[in-house]
Amino acid sequence: MPTGNTAEDERERKRLKRLLRNRVSAQHARERKKAYMNSLENAERERQAKLDELENRCKTLEKENEMLREVIKTYTQKDPNAK
Repeated sequence: MPTGNTAEDERERKRLKRLLRNRVSAQHARERKKAYMNSLENAERERQAKLDELENRCKTLEKENEMLREVIKTYTQKDPNAK
């Protein structure tokens, strides 16, 4: 019995080729997703660092503002004619 390329052999070869392409495509999709998730995580870390920096600056400015209000209050209490 000869073992040539029958229609069944051809279908099996095409099926295996399709499965391989699908596996490769799925692996690439997983790699793209992982890279995308890494970029999102990096962006989130950067945003959080910026938020922390801005919150610290806001607290510092609020303290400075309160100090200046106290200075103005003290100054105006000592000299009622000052504006």
